[in-house]
Amino acid sequence: MYQPSRVSIPPTVGVRTEKWKYVDFYKHDYEQLYDLENDPQEARNLANDPAYASIVNELSQKVDEYIAYYEAARSEEVAERNTFINVRRD
Repeated sequence: MYQPSRVSIPPTVGVRTEKWKYVDFYKHDYEQLYDLENDPQEARNLANDPAYASIVNELSQKVDEYIAYYEAARSEEVAERNTFINVRRD
C-alpha cells in the first residue's frame, strides 16, 4: 500500500459489533466508541461519556483477549523478530 511519508497513522486496535465500533489509539491515549445503529456516520464519539464506560470496558477487554489469542499463536520465529508486538498496556 502506498502511503506518503508525511502521513502518519497512529497504531490502533479495535473491535466492531453490529451495534458498536470501538477503537483504541493506544500510543496516543485516545479511544473512540460509536453507536453504529443510532450514529452510522460516526459523528459522536461516546468513549468519554460516563454513561458508556461499561461498554468501553467490555469492548476493550475483547480487544485484549483478541490480542492475547493471536500473540500466543505467533510462531517462535516471528515472535523472536520483535518487529510487531501488539501491546497496549505497559
